[in-house]
Formats: sequence, C-alpha cells, structure tokens
Amino acid sequence: MSTNIFFSLIRKALLDSQFRGRLLKHPGDTVASYGLDRIEETLLSALKPGKLETIVGRMLGHELLPNRVSRRFVVLPTSSQAPVDDDLIPIWIDQWNSGVDIGKDGKPKGRRRAFGSGGHPSTSLCLHALENTFSGAPRVLDIGTGSGILAIAAAKLGANRVLAIDIDDAAVQIAQSNVNINELDAIITVKHKSMDQLEESNFDLVLANLTRSVHLTLLKERMLDLLAPGGKIVLSGIKESEGDGLRKAVGSAGGFLVDGYVERGWVSFVVVISD
Repeated sequence: MSTNIFFSLIRKALLDSQFRGRLLKHPGDTVASYGLDRIEETLLSALKPGKLETIVGRMLGHELLPNRVSRRFVVLPTSSQAPVDDDLIPIWIDQWNSGVDIGKDGKPKGRRRAFGSGGHPSTSLCLHALENTFSGAPRVLDIGTGSGILAIAAAKLGANRVLAIDIDDAAVQIAQSNVNINELDAIITVKHKSMDQLEESNFDLVLANLTRSVHLTLLKERMLDLLAPGGKIVLSGIKESEGDGLRKAVGSAGGFLVDGYVERGWVSFVVVISD
C-alpha cells in the first residue's frame, strides 16, 4: 500500500538536496512518519548516492512512474497501475522501446528504438501546441511519428483519422504497438513512408517533431501543400538558437507563424499558409 509513497520519496530525494542529505545520513528518522513497511525502510537505509541516482533516473525514464508531460496529458508505462486524475488524458507506451534513456544525472543518455516518451522538451512542446491548436481537426498527419505518442494524443483529443508515418522500420513497429496498447487502431494508421511518398493531402493538422535539417528539407519539398484550407502545422524539435533560421524558412515556403512555445532551450511553432 505504501509503494507509491516509497517511489515518491526516492524522486523527492533527487529534486530536493536537503531531503536527500537527511535521507542518506539518517534514513530511519527521515522516513519515520511516512508509513513505510520494514522492507521499504531497509531498502531506503541501504541506498548510496550512486544507487539512488540510478533508481531516480530510471523513474524519470518512465519505467516506474507516470509523467505529466503537458496540461492535459500524462504518459504511463504499460506496466503502470497508478491512478490517473479525471482531468488528465492517459497515454500508455512501451517503456522499453519508446523514449530516451535517462542517465544518473537525470539527463538523456542516448536513444532507445523510437523517440517520444514525453520527457524531452521537443515532445512536450508539441503536446502543448497540439492541446492549444486542436479544434476538432478531423484529419491529422504525424510526420516522423517515432513512438506514435503525438498521433495517439491527437486521436485522444478527438481526431477522426490520424496517419502516422516514419521511414524507420523499428519506429513503425513500435508506434503500431503503442497504438494497439491504447486501443486506437481504428483511428490511427501507421505506415512506413516518407513525406514525398504520400498519395494524399488536405490534412487539417500536421505534426512534425523533427530536427532542424529535416524541417528545412521538408519545407523546401512543399510541406505546406499537405494542408487543407485553414489547416495548421506544428513544428517542433527546434533549438532556440535555430529559431530564427526556421522562421525564415517557413516564410520562404509560404507559411506564417501564428504561435510559438519555449521550454528549456527548445521551441515549437504553429504555422498556417500565408494569404
């Protein structure tokens, strides 16, 4: 019954240096009022700084704890039994194959098989923009879907149809698995395709959490032509230092920036076609 408290205390130890110091020096006294069982108290008492950081790093990698990644969305590993508040929308992902591996310092340490667990600012920015931009868009395209998290979010906001594409075989496989986990295979179609291989357009919303170089290439390849009248594109995966260059590229492609979001050195843009 106290398991959630136990994990919460470990996470608190990473984020609160004073609490961490007390826990490591006097574990019994520090946690005496939290109602832990004897096994959990023993485990906490045995934690050394390095082991503590490793455990917390894994928790931040969504292996144990759900992660609220935006105002409305919380990402949970498939193994999670944690309750979700009624005002939040859950997205379940295969935590072993999706997202970024987290090191002892809590920072990303290389990639897993498919990017997108919500922990990286580029993904959370895209989710924030999606929440604020989505207005019942019936047809959504997710370019470079990775883990499929953005496609799943769009479907859970009410999209009638979502096409998720990626050129990486592993990403397509993992995205399909995550779509199935969330029981959205009737709404989301996952395909191994690049943007120039698409046979359709007229999307109400396009999501693109990619790198700067890929954005520049796709804008030159007329990404904006994919939009239906009044449609919007959310561009993410852009460092703040790259923002000005992307703004110019959007303008050259015939687009206009109507909104922007910033988080921890990363930016995302909402783009429409210029009149």
